[in-house]
Amino acid sequence: MDKLSNLRLGQRFTMYDKPYEVTYSSDFLVQYSDSNSGATKQLYLDRFTSLVQQSVIEFPDLELLNENSPLYLSPDDIQARDRKLAYVKGILEHTNSPCSKIKSYPIVESIAQERLEKPPGFSTVCKWIKKYISSSYNPNSLLDWHSRKGNHQKKLDYQVEVCMDEYLQDVYLTDQRPTITAVYDMLKAKEANNEIPKLPSKRTFERRVENLSAYSKIFSRHGSLAANRMFRPAGKGAYYKRALQAVQADGHRLNLQVINEETGDVVDRPYVTMFMDVYTRCILSVVITEQPFCTSTVLLGSKLALTGAYNGLGGQFETLHVDNGSDYISKSLKNLCATLGIKLDYAPPKYPNSKAQLERFFGSLSTGLSHSIKGTTFSNIIDKGEYSSEKNACLTLKEAERFTQRWINDVYHKRLHQGISRVPLALWEESIEQHPIYQHSWETIDIIARQVEQRTINKGRVRFEGLSWSSPSLTVLAEELKRHSQTNKVDVYIDTTNLESVLIRNPLSKNDFIKAKSTNEEYTELLTLDEHRFLKGELKKQAKKDLKRYPLSDLLQLKEQLRLDIKEASQSGKKSKLKKKYVALQKRYKKEQEQGLALTPALLKSAPKTETKLHLDFDELDIEELD
Repeated sequence: MDKLSNLRLGQRFTMYDKPYEVTYSSDFLVQYSDSNSGATKQLYLDRFTSLVQQSVIEFPDLELLNENSPLYLSPDDIQARDRKLAYVKGILEHTNSPCSKIKSYPIVESIAQERLEKPPGFSTVCKWIKKYISSSYNPNSLLDWHSRKGNHQKKLDYQVEVCMDEYLQDVYLTDQRPTITAVYDMLKAKEANNEIPKLPSKRTFERRVENLSAYSKIFSRHGSLAANRMFRPAGKGAYYKRALQAVQADGHRLNLQVINEETGDVVDRPYVTMFMDVYTRCILSVVITEQPFCTSTVLLGSKLALTGAYNGLGGQFETLHVDNGSDYISKSLKNLCATLGIKLDYAPPKYPNSKAQLERFFGSLSTGLSHSIKGTTFSNIIDKGEYSSEKNACLTLKEAERFTQRWINDVYHKRLHQGISRVPLALWEESIEQHPIYQHSWETIDIIARQVEQRTINKGRVRFEGLSWSSPSLTVLAEELKRHSQTNKVDVYIDTTNLESVLIRNPLSKNDFIKAKSTNEEYTELLTLDEHRFLKGELKKQAKKDLKRYPLSDLLQLKEQLRLDIKEASQSGKKSKLKKKYVALQKRYKKEQEQGLALTPALLKSAPKTETKLHLDFDELDIEELD
């Protein structure tokens, strides 16, 4: 292919055997998208031409069209062409001298009379005949190609063209996002300084900006994420032909404020985690909580969906479509899917359309149920207006759960769904009749749908996240492992939705589990792992507040002062006792000396070396003997 000037929007080609199609082309740039994924890329025209010449890029199906071979004609085009064709064919059929006015013009007048219109000029008809014959009798040669008329060459000064392109690339197409007016004013300043010739009008410059690639404008001014999000097509959609072939899971917040059942306070919009079967659009499980989305709500939704415990619909599914939230990439969910052979399919970040069916259901839930209940927050602040959601809130969380389940089972599942043109429940029953499904028992899923951590048995207990669980059997198991020359490390299966107890797998018998109860049952009763981590975080915050109030430096000073005071008190008490003994001994010594009595051994031992001064050594003084 020698020419690429006819590249058009939608032109398909292959590069390295992958299908692409052109989304934009200019004098220097070709922009194209992957036909499957919709990812957008671009190449300079020179590089694109080089790849075509190397046969890396090929146009296998419909090559670049010849400009003289239009595929679409408007009704006006067809009418104008057939009018000319009627005169041309009429002349060619009745005379061998079509350009003879004497022979041909009477034919023109008669045709015009039949068509009830004014006859065209003879010279005009001759031009039509010449075009028709020179094109090998192609009727479309008589079309009016108005788009090809006129002078299409650039009329602006070359220096102005270069300067405008530079400012568009270096100033306008930047993340500072200057306005068209601001860039044009910069160019006018250069014109005022006689740096460039006269600029075209502002409208001409605006048209130049409008002709830039829309993708390039968004990419350069707002970033790749915004450009890919705006211009990324849906690509090839997956085709499903039976129930539970694919399931979508996602979170949403109800457009409704509820009341706390215990305190009576108004609670902000509850969080909802849902699982939907893509083929039938049936809802398999719904979990509504006051706490934000977390691993616990996802695992509970998985249990309900795999066992059919929510509304009887559900079972083993093949693929689970989720987003990249931390609750969906947790070890617990990965372990559950790996054990059951479920493929986890993560949606690209920032692209909620990968779960479009479930996203659409959230809208139906809001308009069909939430907006009809007192306390609704509506979809946006404009719809809400002056409506007070807090004052009108009337439902508790349990009541909101019950009404949501009733609406899903009694209304949504039994009405015609526009997306599939069927009633979801009827399609589900038809599908499972042709393709039976397997529903797991709650006991089995309850064991598998847990977070697995390896911990060491210590005195019949295992610990995790500051909590401990004990069982007499763990002491026996530790001894058994020691007797078999194995370490006492075991796999602990933690139900993140309830920390009252855990299951410990017996390494000596892989399918046997030991149940260990919490050593602090009052605290762990109905406690989730996320709640426990939240409480630990709050405790750390409180500890930081306490340390600000009582700094560690002050604590160390008080501790040191206490140590010194204790030491001083102990030493002063000993000296006081010794002093009393010393005074008593001194009096006794003088008395016995005056009376001429024999001195006691203690007095002899501690007698003064001189008569003028009594000296006693405290370290050698035998206090017990004095007593």
